Amino acid sequence: MIEFILNDKHIKTNLNPGMTLLDFVRYEQRLTGTKIGCREGDCGACTVLVGSINEHENIDYESITSCLSPLGNAHGKHVVTIEGVNLKDKLNTAQQAMKDNYATQCGFCTPGFVVSLTGFAMANQEKTLEKALDAVSGNICRCTGYKSIERAAKQLGDKIEFTDSTKSLDWLIDREFIPDYFSGMADRLKALKIESPKYSTHSFVSGGTDLYVQKADDLIDSDVHLIFDQPDLKNITIENDHCTIGAGCTVSDLWNHKELNAIFPDLKKHLKLVSSEQIRNMASLGGNLVNASPIGDMTIFFLALDAEILLKNSEENSRSLALKKFYNGYKTYDLNPGEIIKDIRFKVPKTNAYFNFEKVCKRTHLDIA
Repeated sequence: MIEFILNDKHIKTNLNPGMTLLDFVRYEQRLTGTKIGCREGDCGACTVLVGSINEHENIDYESITSCLSPLGNAHGKHVVTIEGVNLKDKLNTAQQAMKDNYATQCGFCTPGFVVSLTGFAMANQEKTLEKALDAVSGNICRCTGYKSIERAAKQLGDKIEFTDSTKSLDWLIDREFIPDYFSGMADRLKALKIESPKYSTHSFVSGGTDLYVQKADDLIDSDVHLIFDQPDLKNITIENDHCTIGAGCTVSDLWNHKELNAIFPDLKKHLKLVSSEQIRNMASLGGNLVNASPIGDMTIFFLALDAEILLKNSEENSRSLALKKFYNGYKTYDLNPGEIIKDIRFKVPKTNAYFNFEKVCKRTHLDIA
């Protein structure tokens, strides 16, 4: 049983957890504002927000591309589509900014931009124009030339008062960024009786950002083992000059980790080259490493650190392996059936050390190495 809240609606479903969230909201719930574009996580037309309860008992919202997200990853969360940010009788703040700046023409991409900009307003991060533009880095428009969208982002930022402080949901509701049903959402999520699903397969899927590009049709009809929210894969610890990062941590988790940014002052500059914000919110470190190809942007980072990985199987047997010995060639690696990467470990560089790696690609952003 998959249980979550979709906009203002409580959802319980026994559908295959491997089907995409996009197909569920469009075909099962008839919420067609979330568009089908590339089905590869590149265009952003299918962007939705996903909210999870954090350690402070509040909700953290992130934007994701629903075309690559397994339905089962919505379990216990609040999923918000474009219909879920609509006000009753008027445009919300992001929609009004798009209208005022003539930032839409054919309109196909507009829902994705509106959801991404709304997610920026709700995110627990500094509010700057650069961050607003980062929020729509995974949204493509073939009509407007982007300057009008940039002006809309600036207008939205002016409304939220560009600042380092975050705004509460009540503040955003009062200023018509989001509808008022959001005010009680944390309590509604906490009231869900969420049990961890039981799986009988070793077809492991985490964020899905690569697997659903390569073989979505197979996964939709398959029995998959979802590990995106597995707690023991989500920790980042730094002790005794050694760092351990759980394989389930997303690229955004690394981006937001203060201690990692202190160790690697240019970390965000490097991570900004890893796809778009929506994908960084979904893509797991373990999935990036087992890709075993130039698409695995993070591999070279950890190879340069001479990192090692800890592998485990369903019987909790584990073994350590140097990352450089994990790879046997393109798309081949030393991973036994039933094994997953549990974490990656490296020695923290000394204070006077210089660490650098570069990504060579045809485009600066949104490209493979």
